Amino acid sequence: VYALMKEIFNTFSAIVYNFKGTIKDYAGDAVYAFWDHDVEPINAQAVLACQAAIQQAQTVKDIQTKLSTKNIAVDNLQMGWGITTGTVTMSHYGSRAVDLALVGDCTNLAFRLSSIANNELSEKVIICSQTADLVRKDLELKDLGNVPIKGRKGQEHVFALNPSQ
Repeated sequence: VYALMKEIFNTFSAIVYNFKGTIKDYAGDAVYAFWDHDVEPINAQAVLACQAAIQQAQTVKDIQTKLSTKNIAVDNLQMGWGITTGTVTMSHYGSRAVDLALVGDCTNLAFRLSSIANNELSEKVIICSQTADLVRKDLELKDLGNVPIKGRKGQEHVFALNPSQ
């Protein structure tokens, strides 16, 4: 498990950095990244975040091939991505840099989307409607319609990105 998580975190982190993102945290088996509003215009940030997720999804087969002799469980590896756009409050809760917190509805939604991606929904990369509006000129989208999201009232209109883009 350690070798698998190390490979995923190293590979995915490099991809996030290549697409101008920042790693906030490694939460359990998730890589929590964000794109800073000072780096690029909002639509460019959204495209970069989506491209990073697409490239990460494309590398899963490579990771499985590399580690299949070390851990047979890697063959059944299932991963999902959730991408949202919105306002968050960035703050320190505590005195250490690792205590940086990003608080906001879109943060919670991103984690909820990642949990249903490649699970309740068959698509691997799920994005919210706000992100879809920002990237639809640059990336191919699949409209998944309105879906219920755990912990939220009503339904959320979501879209999928094609990992072969």
